[in-house]
Amino acid sequence: MLQLVLQEQVQYPWNPAESEAFFAGIEAATADEWETGELAARGNAIASQLDSLWAAIDQTAIDQTAAHPQVATLFSRVAGRVPQQIIAGIVARSQQLITANLSLTEQMVQCVQEFVADCNPEDLLLTSRKFAVVRSRSTTNGFVDTALQQVREADWSELSAGEQAFLSLAIAHAALTDDAKTGDAKTNDAKAGE
Repeated sequence: MLQLVLQEQVQYPWNPAESEAFFAGIEAATADEWETGELAARGNAIASQLDSLWAAIDQTAIDQTAAHPQVATLFSRVAGRVPQQIIAGIVARSQQLITANLSLTEQMVQCVQEFVADCNPEDLLLTSRKFAVVRSRSTTNGFVDTALQQVREADWSELSAGEQAFLSLAIAHAALTDDAKTGDAKTNDAKAGE
């Protein structure tokens, strides 16, 4: 610490009149290190790497949508409000839990808890109770549409943890009840074939 205080070279010009000369010196020193052509080439290389990463992410989302028709249906209903990766994750988790010996509310919480990290399971259970009230009031619009009406329209990252949990629980409910209907239909088809 003492060495920093006793240094002869001033790191920052405290005199505002000398600041222009200070910054001109820094620009001259860095201009020698990076030529304009080299800087442009490196910038283009970084941009192409980012483009390839985005393309890979988009392809993964397309593959997940094709593998799960429910994801496509849910995504079309909540497009722009919930990231597609979260929808796909909730649907995938619902398919794992459909045979679990849990109540619908517990299945919904387990589907959602890894995607709404700011909420603990108890908060999710409380939110699912609020969701149960909304479910009882909903008409032909469906639970996801009712939840979309209840939550303010904003980007996912701007929503509160409670709003994210509420939308996620609605998606989980739709995925679980669609899976249950699909599972019942498959069971009935299998019994009919015997």
